[in-house]
Order: sequence, then structure tokens, then C-alpha cells
Amino acid sequence: MGTTVHHTTAYNPEANGMVERLHKTLKADLMSRCNSSTWSSQLPWALLGLQTTPKEGLDASPAEMVFRKPLVVPGEFFPDGPSSNVRHQLL
Repeated sequence: MGTTVHHTTAYNPEANGMVERLHKTLKADLMSRCNSSTWSSQLPWALLGLQTTPKEGLDASPAEMVFRKPLVVPGEFFPDGPSSNVRHQLL
């Protein structure tokens, strides 16, 4: 797969910049969605949003890079048409 393992110390978070940026983005997303007591119920939706958002320079989302096709998100299960008001009721 072309992955490499990089060991970092717990006392030097700057050495693990990519993970720290992900944590910062995830925390900001969770803080915008809910208060501190309900963050665990919003975590799957925040992660889904991060995994399906295309990244600059890659023209693909992280999910597309892993699965080689876009994820089908809950709003895409229903086709547009006469039954689309059911879609709006669920969202």
C-alpha cells in the first residue's frame, strides 16, 4: 500500500502534524455541531463529513482514496423524483 510507520513521542505533538491537524478539524466540527454533553452522538456524522469531503490537490475524498469509489451518504439513497419529499422528511 505504500505506507510507512513513523514513531513520535507523546511529548512532542508537532512531530505528528497530520494527525494533529485532523484532531483540530474534528474538534472544530464537533464544537460547531453540539454542546459538550452530546458530542459522542455527533461523532459518526462529523467523521462521515471528513471522510467524504474532497481534499484540495487530490480531487478525491479520503474515502475515495481508500475504497476507489465515492461513499454513498444517507441523503443519496433516495433518487430525485416524486418520492423526494420522503427524502426531505428523513433529513
